[in-house]
Amino acid sequence: MADEDFALVESESLLPWPCSPRIEDDPEFRGIRIVAPQRVIFRGKGAPRVMVCGGYHLPLGYAGLAALEHGVWLIATDIEHDRVFVAPAVTHEGEPTEHAPAPPPTANGATVLEYFNVDIGRATRMPPQTATWFVYAIIGEAVSNVVAIELDEER
Repeated sequence: MADEDFALVESESLLPWPCSPRIEDDPEFRGIRIVAPQRVIFRGKGAPRVMVCGGYHLPLGYAGLAALEHGVWLIATDIEHDRVFVAPAVTHEGEPTEHAPAPPPTANGATVLEYFNVDIGRATRMPPQTATWFVYAIIGEAVSNVVAIELDEER
């Protein structure tokens, strides 16, 4: 996938996009995964648009209904400037566009497979400054992979 693919993603959409992690391709996978562009070029003084796409596939018993209610959280760390930002994967500034319904909690072996897409730059009010950000996601006790995103100012 190319960094440009993330430009088409609708923030707060709960649907998979072509650049989303393909968690449904591995029926045995249980956990959370994220993907992001390797490099983002920003202009101006506002928060840069930095899309993070992710998905999780978890057993209801592991994730717990409480974890699902609290949702996915993204943590972005800028080691160069000693900053950490935290934001929910869905900021609820607008209603999410669509999402798959969760299975009933009483279903034997029920799992939840959901996608999320967030502009972490806007959600965290990330400063428009050249930096390398390390980002990961959590839901309940599940922790995702870490992605590195280079933020560069347009010259």
